[in-house]
Amino acid sequence: MTERVNCMIFKALLYISLTFFILGFIYKVWTWFSRSVGMSKENIPPFKRFFTFIKGFWGITCSLKLFTLIKAVILDLILQRRTFKESIPRWIMHILIYSGFLLLVLMLLLLVVVDWLLVEPMPEQMEMIQYFHQ
Repeated sequence: MTERVNCMIFKALLYISLTFFILGFIYKVWTWFSRSVGMSKENIPPFKRFFTFIKGFWGITCSLKLFTLIKAVILDLILQRRTFKESIPRWIMHILIYSGFLLLVLMLLLLVVVDWLLVEPMPEQMEMIQYFHQ
């Protein structure tokens, strides 16, 4: 009985947290496309900005500029080139924190995949698995 209650609480908290995540993500994306950028007096509607973004992103991914985008992602996002130029100790701190979280996510993903592929569920876990698949 307590496992069933724990599953219900887990499911409720999962759906609540996913709802907050989705609403926050929508809010963040909406603010990216609705706020004015630069010194322009022109008021561009958010939907026009969004479709311009999609058109530009599609144009980059289907051209040779894709390699420039990949280079920018590796140098600026993963290796944090701007932070490195500002301060090497700050860059080391950021890289250590970033790599720690990245390794944590990768190890958890590996654990889930190995567990799913190699380990059979124990009989007491079957009831919980069947409950989640309802």
